[in-house]
Formats: sequence, C-alpha cells, structure tokens
Amino acid sequence: MIFKPLNGQVVVKRTSAEKVTRGGIVLPDNAQKESQIGTVKAVFEPYTDADGKHHESQVSVGDVVLFPKYEGEEFTFDDEKVLLMKHTAIRGVVIGYDEQQEARF
Repeated sequence: MIFKPLNGQVVVKRTSAEKVTRGGIVLPDNAQKESQIGTVKAVFEPYTDADGKHHESQVSVGDVVLFPKYEGEEFTFDDEKVLLMKHTAIRGVVIGYDEQQEARF
C-alpha cells in the first residue's frame, strides 16, 4: 500500500523517544518526551497553486528532519504511527544524525 501526500504535505515518522537520560536514569514510558526529530517517509509531488506559484519539496524521502513539538496530525498507516504535516513546518534537515551524538551547528 502506498500513501501519496497532497497539497504541500509530507509524512514523517518520529524517532523513538529518549529512554535514558544523559546521567543514566531510565525513564518510564509516561515520562519520556516525544522526539521532535523524524524521518521523512513520503513527500508531495510538485504542484502549481491557483495563483500560479510553483511548489516543490525541499526534503526527500529518507531525510532526517527537525519539526515543532506539536506539529502535524498523527495517524496510523500500514501499522506504523506517522505524522502528516505541511512541508513549511519542517525547520531543517539533520545531517549525519546519530541518537547518541550531541548536536553541532
């Protein structure tokens, strides 16, 4: 089964939440924060809106991206929890993502 997002939407699968703090404390499920990092699973096809403006995605399937905490509509597709969000909500692409590594800018 294939899902193709429309009208500037992308499908993102969140990375798993942190289960252990940097200090080594194991967090129970209800204390884990939801990740704001995810992997792009599907992107919209380029389109031209009613005003004649051309829209093309800046992300590709497989990119690891950063997005706002409460962004997107969560749904289950093919037994996988994913988020559907506007491509403009994505704040950036994370290059060389490793869950154990600290972020560098």
